[in-house]
Amino acid sequence: LALVPVAHAAEKGADFTHSAEFRVRHLMAQNPTANKDDISTANATVQRFKLGTTFRASEKFSATLTLLHNATWGSNDLYLLDGNGYAAGTGDSGRGLLNGTRDADNMILVQEAYGTWNVNDEFNLRFGRGSFTMADGMVISANDWENTPFSFEGVMGHYEMEFGRFAVWAAKFAEYSRGMTTAAPTSPTTPPAAGSGTNVSDPEANAYGVSF
Repeated sequence: LALVPVAHAAEKGADFTHSAEFRVRHLMAQNPTANKDDISTANATVQRFKLGTTFRASEKFSATLTLLHNATWGSNDLYLLDGNGYAAGTGDSGRGLLNGTRDADNMILVQEAYGTWNVNDEFNLRFGRGSFTMADGMVISANDWENTPFSFEGVMGHYEMEFGRFAVWAAKFAEYSRGMTTAAPTSPTTPPAAGSGTNVSDPEANAYGVSF
């Protein structure tokens, strides 16, 4: 029996770059409900590992993937079990809790997955799922302080000049799974209730913007 290692040379100009970030935070909230009669205190320790990798196929084309792992220290109600051995109050939904198959702390999330096309030295296009912070982040921001930063899915164009940067984008907030009336949805993720009106053949919520 012979074991032969094989290494394939990458194409000229193709390479991978990586970045990583790990953080641990202890959070404590006095009166978390903001009620004058609430004297309770809530605290928890949370951690996040963020892994980013970019595959550069050539000077013009690259693809970026960002993975997240979030966890709160301590299992959720590990020792609070009902008579069947499931998590108390959860019934059959508690199956798998003890072995971790339904524990969100064991999951890896895809926060970003996008491709970039450098059309020329001044202009590039980005398409897929990615974060975006505009100016100081007061209106549009990745909000990286959160455990899971915000992401947008769509196409963005960047035009760089000496005196400034232009950005134009089209983002899809929601692709609804059922028809809806002509009334506007109450939020990008909540279609309106069925009612009178003309059905929309392809219900979705989109946004378009430009910034300088």
